Amino acid sequence: MDNVNNSNKDKVAKQFSRAASQYDQHADVQADIARVARHYMQPLSGSLLDIGCGSGRETQALLNHSHHVIAIDIAQGMIDFAQSQYPTDKIRWLVGDAEALPLSASSVDSVFSSMALQWCESSSTAMEEIYRVLAPGGKGVVAVMTHRSFHELELVWRKVDTHKHVNDFATAEHWLCAAGQAGLLATADSRSFITYHKNVRSLLQSIKKIGANVKTGAGAATLSKTKLLQLEEAYQTVFRNKKGLPLTYHVTFLSLHKPG
Repeated sequence: MDNVNNSNKDKVAKQFSRAASQYDQHADVQADIARVARHYMQPLSGSLLDIGCGSGRETQALLNHSHHVIAIDIAQGMIDFAQSQYPTDKIRWLVGDAEALPLSASSVDSVFSSMALQWCESSSTAMEEIYRVLAPGGKGVVAVMTHRSFHELELVWRKVDTHKHVNDFATAEHWLCAAGQAGLLATADSRSFITYHKNVRSLLQSIKKIGANVKTGAGAATLSKTKLLQLEEAYQTVFRNKKGLPLTYHVTFLSLHKPG
């Protein structure tokens, strides 16, 4: 199942643009996930494409894997911030959509993407675009949030009301199928990353401050004081442990190869 419809794509871009200047201060788990994703990368002398580059922090690190990186993000605010933080001629910054990459066919030797493609309207289109821009023999590493991410928050919301407050994320099998149908050879590893928070308000803020608070469903944007209190009580009752309130990111790491 794909996660973001047409009406939400602009919302994604705007929310991540607003989050640009504060993103790195709050995106510790995203940094951990990107570090794991980079372990799947191999050094290469050719060009590397970073899809969904965000604030540019991880793009800069990718220079350890390639001498030239093309960095693309749908959010203009992210690209502007990244350029200001990492002014180097070794990185080319572009505003662009993962489902319509502004690059010619077979133009890059490797692709990297961490925590971005789950916001695409169509996982199939995203994989087709990766296949298109990769040179024959090219490889890629993609980290995406998958099924049961934020499952604690979803379960607790069900105790408060009947609206949809948490996005559905596709399964690892879905992403593998999309890659295979696009013509890519793919394998997948999945891991869980858990953040802990002192209360529900700080938990929700941790999502909002990285721009990831895109929700679907009638009434999803409404959070009254009463509902917040109900959510707090339910979360504390069901999930509280010594570390705090847990929030789980289920992440699948896809290793991709375009046959030569």
